Amino acid sequence: MLPESYSFIAVLSYAEDGILIEYPDLPGCFSSVKTTEEALATSKEVLGPYLYVMEMDKDDIPIPSSITELTLEENQVPLLVTVYMDAVREKMNSKFVKASVCIPDWLYTTAEREGINLSRVLQNALIEQLHIVHHNDSKE
Repeated sequence: MLPESYSFIAVLSYAEDGILIEYPDLPGCFSSVKTTEEALATSKEVLGPYLYVMEMDKDDIPIPSSITELTLEENQVPLLVTVYMDAVREKMNSKFVKASVCIPDWLYTTAEREGINLSRVLQNALIEQLHIVHHNDSKE
């Protein structure tokens, strides 16, 4: 069973041109922003999907280091970041993809005139055709 949440230490490295967000326990998980406010928000936006991909790939997720184990430079600040994976998993599983479909012009024009949402109709038709009993009503 997958964990409900993860907490990792992010290191914010301040420089003249912005802030680098790195996770020492997760090589390759990083981002850069301009302000501390952006760093606080972006730190979760980076960590959640990164861990989600690790889960999907069945990679071993490391045990987080303790903040006392970090050696920081003068321009660095530690930040404890917690992500709740149920929300991340739901968001990642309900992302939309763009698909091209071909329908006759007269049918498209009539549907448009009637205010019919073609994406919703296609989703509903696929759900019915695939006999999917339970699905999320995601926003477009």
